[in-house]
Order: sequence, then structure tokens, then C-alpha cells
Amino acid sequence: MDLEFNPETIRSNMNRYLGYKLLLGADQANDVERSFRQEKMGRRSEKLKIFSMLGGIVVALAVVSLGLRFIIAESSPEQQAPFLKHCGTTAAEARSNNCTFDTISLAWTPPACYDVELSKEFFSVRKWEWFADVNLTKSVSKSELETGRLKTVYTSRESEETQCVYTLRKVHRAALKGAPIDGFSGHQEYSEYCQALLVEAIGRGGKDSVYADDKVHQAFESEVKFVHCGVENFEP
Repeated sequence: MDLEFNPETIRSNMNRYLGYKLLLGADQANDVERSFRQEKMGRRSEKLKIFSMLGGIVVALAVVSLGLRFIIAESSPEQQAPFLKHCGTTAAEARSNNCTFDTISLAWTPPACYDVELSKEFFSVRKWEWFADVNLTKSVSKSELETGRLKTVYTSRESEETQCVYTLRKVHRAALKGAPIDGFSGHQEYSEYCQALLVEAIGRGGKDSVYADDKVHQAFESEVKFVHCGVENFEP
């Protein structure tokens, strides 16, 4: 029996059994290359469409999310009640406005800006003392402070430094909770003052240090304050 050697038949059989295609001729290769390019461009176009759609969806979700947050904030009972901007100018006015006397900041503070937990925490870490004189000899009690009769008191340097740490913690906690902060604690100048005071305390060293001097025992004058509440009330 005569065997018929057909090149196309051989190529087809090799494709079937060997799992790959034989090298094509130049014309066939060009056709395949053009087809590949067209397919690649088509895929790229599809990808661009997909990314465009995804981008549109992301933007839409962001707009919807912001809109929902705005609607919730506007409809929330807590947000509808405006923050008390000021406690007044006297202890009597502060009490009538439901303000609390923050014995660490020495400030009558609106309820929305008073951090009860933090105040309790810091009030327990040390013995807080206040004095009526610059020599720190005439003690003033907490209850006497709250009467409102005293406009100015004196504290030790340690108390002043601890008050700075307390205030920085207060601002940090308020930022994390999205809560308002009072104008005294949020004032940039006071933050810079605390920074300088605490940096100096770090460099002061022990009793044999060149930084050791009478500053450790110096008195700090503090006024009793009536603060406002809310970011919009911060001074520049």
C-alpha cells in the first residue's frame, strides 16, 4: 500500500500529540501577530473600561458616604444641641450654665469639653496643692478654689509640668474621640509653652547637674479661667 505524505496531515498530527504548534511561515506569522495585537488592544480597552467603572463606583460611594455622615450628623440629637460657648465670668454664672470646675486646669469648663475620666486619673497620680502666696506657704483647698472667690493661685513647678501633660493628653483623647476641646487646652501658645517647659525639665537633671537650681522650687502663677468649648472658638 502506497503511503501518502501530506504535510498538513503531519502538522495536524504533531499538534495533536506533541501539544505545540510547528513554526509558521512568514505570512502566517504576520497574521498571528496582527491578531495578537488586536486582541491585546481589545483587552487593554476592556481593562480601561473596568478601571473607569471602578473609579466611578469608588467616587460614588465616597460621595454617598459623606452625604450619609452629613445627614446623620445633622439629624443626631447630640449635634443639634450647640456647644455652650462660654461658662460666663463668675463662678455663679458657671454653675448656672452647668459648667464643671476642672481643678487641674483651674478652669470652669462646659460639660462637652470636660474629660471626667482623665481628670480622675490625673487627680489620683499625685497630691495636688494650691497656694495663695508666691512663697507657697499658704495652702488653698479644693473647695475654696471652687467657691470662686480666688482669682489667682500659685502652684509648684511639678504641678505646672503635670498640668501640661494632662492638657496634652486631653487634646489627644479629644482628637481620637472626635470630641470638642476647650479654648485654653487647644490654644497653640499654651501647647508651645508646655513644650518648652517639659523640654527644660528633661534637661534639668539631678541635684549635681549644671541645670539644678532654684527653678525646681519656683512658684507658677495661675489664673482661674472661664473657658469656651468648641473648635470654632479657638483663637489664632
